[in-house]
Amino acid sequence: MHGAAAHAARPYLAPSGRAPRATALALLLALALAACSSGGTSKAAKLTPTPQARLDACALATREEVEAALAQPAGEPEGRLLSTNRGSACIFPVTAEGGRRQLQVSVEAPPNNRIYTRADMLSFATVSGTPPPQAVADVGEAAYLGGGTLHVLASGRHLAVGDPQPTPSLKPYDTEALKRVAQKAIERLPK
Repeated sequence: MHGAAAHAARPYLAPSGRAPRATALALLLALALAACSSGGTSKAAKLTPTPQARLDACALATREEVEAALAQPAGEPEGRLLSTNRGSACIFPVTAEGGRRQLQVSVEAPPNNRIYTRADMLSFATVSGTPPPQAVADVGEAAYLGGGTLHVLASGRHLAVGDPQPTPSLKPYDTEALKRVAQKAIERLPK
């Protein structure tokens, strides 16, 4: 065979042999997907939420509730979208002894086809350069304090209450105060 007929009869191999590797990877991916979809459904598959409407974090806690929980004056809150575009934040300016600071209440839905777990809350609370996160009882389904923020799993969402930019010279917010704000927010979350 010569010319075009001979060229068409030979399989093409990338110079580095990528075609066999790509085929093997595609086959492994297909087998993994088939294994996941065969048989029964997993608990995670049953719990996967449908896309949730974005919540307004400023509707979850009032200025008066923040002031009562912190025992400090708070200013009018300012709402913002989270950079993930799956949630919002409400930022309360707080007059604290030694300076001004903020208290942020944020709520975020998980990415599509996923649920948030206890491990996610631990991951959110893990902040480089700070002490390891501490488990916090009696709030939400799971909660961890890390980097000055309380991260709570509530109704499948990530609820965070704390100072988004802590000032090292100021004492961190009291955990019980953060829990009180989180409890108010949880009461208002759709179930």
